[in-house]
Amino acid sequence: MARREYQLKIAGSIDPETLYGLGATHLADTFSVDTYLAINDGNSHRNREEGDRRTYAIKGGDVGREARVKDIAQEGPISVAKAEKMKRRHGVLAQVRNASQMYRLQGAVISIDSVERLGGFIEISEVDSEEELFRVLALLGFSKEQAFRKSYLDMILDLKIPKWRQRLVAVHSLIGEAMFGICGGVMTIAGVLIGMATGGVGKELVIKAMAAAAFADSLADGGSMYFSKAAEGASLRQSVRYALGTFGGKAVMALVLLLPVCLLPLGVAIRVDLFVGFLTIALIQTLLALATWKPWIKEVTQKVALALAIVVMAHFIGSWIDNLPLHNLE
Repeated sequence: MARREYQLKIAGSIDPETLYGLGATHLADTFSVDTYLAINDGNSHRNREEGDRRTYAIKGGDVGREARVKDIAQEGPISVAKAEKMKRRHGVLAQVRNASQMYRLQGAVISIDSVERLGGFIEISEVDSEEELFRVLALLGFSKEQAFRKSYLDMILDLKIPKWRQRLVAVHSLIGEAMFGICGGVMTIAGVLIGMATGGVGKELVIKAMAAAAFADSLADGGSMYFSKAAEGASLRQSVRYALGTFGGKAVMALVLLLPVCLLPLGVAIRVDLFVGFLTIALIQTLLALATWKPWIKEVTQKVALALAIVVMAHFIGSWIDNLPLHNLE
C-alpha cells in the first residue's frame, strides 16, 4: 500500500542550538547519494546509498496544494547488484549528494542539509498533513513565503545538466572503486621503471620487478584498502568491493605498462610508459572532477604534478643507488 510523503524546504540553515531550545532531539548525521534513473513513466525512481545501506523508491508526482506531497508506491532495500543492473539498463537522470543533520521536533523530522551544487537547506518531513508542515514551519520562525516545495531532483534538473555529464556520473559510479588502483599502478610502475633503469639495471630485471609489482604490490594495496574501509565502518560487501577494485585496477594498469618494456628497447619503452601513465592519470582525474563538479584543471594539474614528482624522485634515488659502493660487500 502506498504511503504519502509531506515535505517543505527553506533555503539557508538553522542553528542546532535553536532546535534544542525548541525541544528537538538529535537523530543522526548522514551522507546520502541519491541516483535517479532515467525512466520516463511520470514517477521518480530513486536508488539511495547511505553508508552500507541501499534502498529503492518509486514516487509519484506532486499532488499537494501548498507543500510537496507525493505518494510513494514502492520503497525498500535493494541489493548492490540489482541497483547497478538497473542503472546500466535505464541510465542515470541525475544524482543528488546530500550531507544531513537530522532532528526530531514534535513528531516532525527537521533536516539541515548541505547539497552539492545547490547549497544549504532546511527540510521538514515525516508529518501527516500540509497543515502540520506549516505549523512546524512557524514554530521554527519562518513564514509561508519563505518555504518552497521543489525537490532536490527538480532543482538539479533546473540546472539543465547536459547528457555528457550525466554519462560521466554513471561511469564514475560504476568504476570508482578501481580508480585508486589505476592511479596507484601508474605511480608505482613509473617509479620502479625509472628507478631501476636509472640505477643501471638490465631490462630482464626491470621486467621481473614490474611483474612482481603488478601482483605483489596490487595484493598489498587491495588488502590495505579492505582494512581501511572496514576500519571506517563499511560493510563486508563494500570493503571487499573496494579491495577488489583496487587490486584489479592496479594489476591491470601495471600489466599494460609492462607490455611496452617487453616489446620495445628500454629507452623507448620508458617514454611510451610515461606518456601512457600521465595520460591515464589526466583522463581519470578529469572524469572524477567533472563527475563531482570540481574544477578539473586544478585537479588534473595537482595529480599530474604529484606523479611527475614521484618520477623525478625515483630518478635521483636510482642514480644514488647506482653510485653506492656495493662492490665492497662482495
